Amino acid sequence: MKINKEKLTKLRTQLGLSPSEAASTIGVSDTTIRRLEKGDTHTPHMSTVSGIAKAYGVSVHDLAQSEEEDAPRKGPSGTTTVKPQPLAQSEEE
Repeated sequence: MKINKEKLTKLRTQLGLSPSEAASTIGVSDTTIRRLEKGDTHTPHMSTVSGIAKAYGVSVHDLAQSEEEDAPRKGPSGTTTVKPQPLAQSEEE
């Protein structure tokens, strides 16, 4: 599950919590909160996501990045930018 980093930051600041206070409430490190809000952590543990949702008073679904947010976007020249995907391993014959 991907987390919407902007939503995560907005919810925390609406509650008046610093990253350190949020981390302490949730039971994770400051680094974890900061990395999630910067988008450096792509697949956080479900227990972390559940803890954030509970602490922020929202559902896990509310924290998720929507399909639309994850869709390819048009670049400045009108070209479509796509996130790189890992190549499938081919089976040896």
